[in-house]
Amino acid sequence: MYLQELSPLSLLETNFGFVELTFNEQIDFAIWVLIESGTLVSPFDLHSIKTSHQRFIINPEQWYEWLTTLIAVFDPRWLCQVKNLSSEIESELAQYQSLVKNYSWDNTYIPSFDWVTIRENIEQRLAWKQLQYAQAIQEYGQRLAESLSPVTYWKYHNETRIWLVQMWNLYQNTPSINSNINQLMQLSENLAYSKQDTIKKIYLVNYPSVIQCQVSSTTTIIGIPQSQEIDIQSLLHHLNHYFIQK
Repeated sequence: MYLQELSPLSLLETNFGFVELTFNEQIDFAIWVLIESGTLVSPFDLHSIKTSHQRFIINPEQWYEWLTTLIAVFDPRWLCQVKNLSSEIESELAQYQSLVKNYSWDNTYIPSFDWVTIRENIEQRLAWKQLQYAQAIQEYGQRLAESLSPVTYWKYHNETRIWLVQMWNLYQNTPSINSNINQLMQLSENLAYSKQDTIKKIYLVNYPSVIQCQVSSTTTIIGIPQSQEIDIQSLLHHLNHYFIQK
């Protein structure tokens, strides 16, 4: 918590959700693989079919399961695990009390903190985090360890796995600067995030057309063209309306 935000009200937030707009190489690679292999999977079916890697066309169902596995690995709800509710409540409360005690208050105004109510708020937030983690367990079954390579999560034909390893190496060594994604990432900091009780994660990926695909209850992928000009402000308005103000 930033000290300039310290006040009784700042410790009584009741909307615990958040929206994260991000870029992830492994998610982007999964979409890039579709383009390179000439595989069409709705709604990512607007790219032209190449022939150079045609013999490694990926089964659409297998590819989509691989994608959802990657989404599961990076689901933000895994970060909501609360191992011991009571001890974490007391730990956070003690941190806040220490922060207030050591804060350089203006002598003309020293606010009063209702620590009983603040403790209840901490308990509500941590219970909310427990619920998010439980929902992730219910949706995915178990948490998979993060890997430096998305190919780790491919569980089908070994021939395709070998090709994916080669393509992952090629992907990592191929400069891919998408100025539209970079601009969206920068401008998204100014979005009017509304208070909400849900977690939403939005991945921006390289794709020839603006495409939106909801992959899980928390995660949406949006394709962003790399070369053609797009209306950044209209897209930001779209993000703000559908993912943030809902």
